[in-house]
Amino acid sequence: MKKIKQQLTELIKQVEQIETPIICDNAVEIIELSHHLFQQIHNKISPPQKNIVEWF
Repeated sequence: MKKIKQQLTELIKQVEQIETPIICDNAVEIIELSHHLFQQIHNKISPPQKNIVEWF
């Protein structure tokens, strides 16, 4: 898990270093990959159950 966090942090740093918007032919593909990555993280990584509050 620590390695995934490090890799994501590094990826964020690389994207933050982009100073001007990039126009490229495969922008839609890159955006779709980014969205897919977000979905995978959201679906597969969750906090421990003890941190989830149940409302009645």
